[in-house]
Amino acid sequence: MEFKALNMESDMPASLQGQYDIVIGTNCVHATTNKMRTISRLRSLLYGQGFIVLSEVTQLVDWYDIVFGLLDGWWPSKTGPPTLCSLRHHGCGPLKKPALARYRIRGARAQNPTRSDFSWHPMIKREAIRSFQTACLLNHNVLPVSIDYRLYPENNLLEGPIADVCDAYAWVQTGLQAVVKNQGILVDEKRIVVIGWSTGGHLAMTTAWKNKEAGLKPPVAILSFYGPTDFESGGTYTIPTFFIHGTEDEIVLYHTAVTFSEVLREMGVRGGLAEVKGARHIHDLGLKEGAEGWWNGVGVGYDFLFRELKGDGFKDSGPALSATVQ
Repeated sequence: MEFKALNMESDMPASLQGQYDIVIGTNCVHATTNKMRTISRLRSLLYGQGFIVLSEVTQLVDWYDIVFGLLDGWWPSKTGPPTLCSLRHHGCGPLKKPALARYRIRGARAQNPTRSDFSWHPMIKREAIRSFQTACLLNHNVLPVSIDYRLYPENNLLEGPIADVCDAYAWVQTGLQAVVKNQGILVDEKRIVVIGWSTGGHLAMTTAWKNKEAGLKPPVAILSFYGPTDFESGGTYTIPTFFIHGTEDEIVLYHTAVTFSEVLREMGVRGGLAEVKGARHIHDLGLKEGAEGWWNGVGVGYDFLFRELKGDGFKDSGPALSATVQ
C-alpha cells in the first residue's frame, strides 16, 4: 500500500487519473475553496463506473463554527454545501439511502431485574449538566453523581471511556456510600439507573453488559438522549432502555435510534422511543419541568426510569443515586 499527499485545490496528476474504483473522503472536501470543482477533480481519479464516498456536513451548525472557526482551513470555501443536482452535473450518479446498520446483540428480558438506587449521566463536560433535570431527579429522591471519563486519541474507546465508565460504576457500588454517609446521606448503592447524552448515551448503554462482565450488578434501567447506537458486540443486552431523539438530529441520525429500539423490542427488552419532531442534537439543554416541550423531550424518559425503580422496590428503600459521566 502506498501513501501520498493529495492537493485537491489543483488538477489531479495524470498518473493518478482513471486509476481507482473508489475514492473516500471524510470531512475534507468542505475545506476547499470550491467544493464542486473539488468533486470534479476527484471524479477524474475514478476508473469506469467507480464510486465517490463522501462524509461531509451538509447543514449549518453554529457550534461547528465556534469550535473549528479558529482554524484558517475552516473558511476558504466560497460555495455552499454540494447539492444533488450539482453532483450529477459533475458526473456523479444518483445518491442512495445508506443501508441501516445491523446489530449483533442477543438476549432477552432478565428474569430478575437488578436493584439500583442511583442514576448516572454520561455527557461531554461538567458545565453541560442539565440543572432542571438534576432538580427533577432530586425531587424524586434520586441523588445525582457526576463522573468524568478520559477521551484522547492515544487511547481507544474500550480501554479509555468504556473502561472508565465501568470503573466509575464499580466505585459507586462499593465506595460512594462511605463518602456520602459523612454528610448524613444513606443510599442504596445496589439500585442504579444510568442516563447519558450524546456520546454519554452511547457509554451509558455499554453498562448493560460491561458491568456484568466485571461481576457488578447492572443498572435497573438506562435513559439515552440522542446517543449513537452503532454497537457491534456479542454482549447480552437485557436492561430496560428508553431513547429520546430528535427527528432532525444532524449528528446522530434519528433512524438509528428507531432501528435499535426495534431490535430491543424484538428481543423482549422493555423500553421505548420518544420522537421529538423537528428537534436537532442537544435539544433539551434549557428545557424546564412543566414548560412546553418538557414531557416529550425530557419528562417521558424520566417517568420511565422512575417507574422502573418503583417496580424494583424503589418505594421501600432509601434515596436513589444518579451518577453523571461527562
